[in-house]
Amino acid sequence: REALMRMVSIGLIVQQPRRGLLVSAIDLADHLDVIQTRRVLERLIAACSARRATAQQRTDIVRCARTMVEAAARGDLTGYMRADHALDLVNHQASHNDSAVRAVIPPIVQCRRFWYAYQHEGEIVEGANAHLELAQGIA
Repeated sequence: REALMRMVSIGLIVQQPRRGLLVSAIDLADHLDVIQTRRVLERLIAACSARRATAQQRTDIVRCARTMVEAAARGDLTGYMRADHALDLVNHQASHNDSAVRAVIPPIVQCRRFWYAYQHEGEIVEGANAHLELAQGIA
């Protein structure tokens, strides 16, 4: 029940009175708004990480991004998404900005859902390279 209510609050599921729960539709216009909001929060988190990360966290951030690049080159979407999640975790911890991290989690979940629904192999290589550039900037 708690997990379902969390998915409702994030917008993955729509609760309909006397009808139950339905998986929400993915709307492109809504997704573009999510991306716009996420970018602002991710910039803040990256800036905080660049100032506050330990040497080990900086190393881990770059390592995770390199793992993303390697997975993308293989066309391994599962490995890419795992490395992306690991990168998010270390970057969020390094930022020491719990408020921004709590705010960015729902957009991250929505973006991952979009990725799985509309994955395009060429885009993961471009995305991995962008993550590596960001990771190197933070480090």
